[in-house]
Amino acid sequence: MDRSVASLLDRIHEQYERWRAGPPLDGGELARFFNAVGRTAAVIGRSDIAAEAERLIHRLNGQTKRQWTAEEALMEMVSLLRCFYEAGEAASAAIPSSHRQGPKAAILLCGNDPLFFAYVRGAANRAMAFHDDSLP
Repeated sequence: MDRSVASLLDRIHEQYERWRAGPPLDGGELARFFNAVGRTAAVIGRSDIAAEAERLIHRLNGQTKRQWTAEEALMEMVSLLRCFYEAGEAASAAIPSSHRQGPKAAILLCGNDPLFFAYVRGAANRAMAFHDDSLP
């Protein structure tokens, strides 16, 4: 995951944390958030994320008065978050096995916060990319 995508994911996580700490949000705020994510994704060249954000905006059409909890907003974002990882998995599959060193590792995360898992996975991927860059 490149830095701009990781930064966007960090911003999504930060917004989610603000929503968790605050009162319920209205559908208009959620639509504006998806709009901002979509614009940013388009600028950084992630048309898949931009298209999913646009789909979510259309899905919210007519629900601007509805009050959303942070958890409900997160559930709406699951498909958007999936876009971050599907492209990352495709990129890591393209790395030849001869460039991979050491035994495979597994990390098990348990809980009910997909955004946190997305954040942890992004951090682990960035750490692995740094590690791979430092190898001779």
